[in-house]
Amino acid sequence: MPLSLVKFRSTKVQPSQGRTLSVTIQELEQHTLHMMKLARSAIMGLSLAVYHQENHLKENKGDLVVPVPVAMKRRPEY
Repeated sequence: MPLSLVKFRSTKVQPSQGRTLSVTIQELEQHTLHMMKLARSAIMGLSLAVYHQENHLKENKGDLVVPVPVAMKRRPEY
């Protein structure tokens, strides 16, 4: 999807008219910061999960470990 920047206003074109979305610099900055915060949270959550799992494995060295699959919810595309 092409991205174009406009100075004063945002114009969203209906999908039937084309696949173009115009955003302001401020909107782009907001979305970028939001995505960076999500990435930071994901990295911190992953590192905490790995830390917890490593400690759990150290405590239960001889025990049988059964993996539990976790369903992930996908965020809708824009």
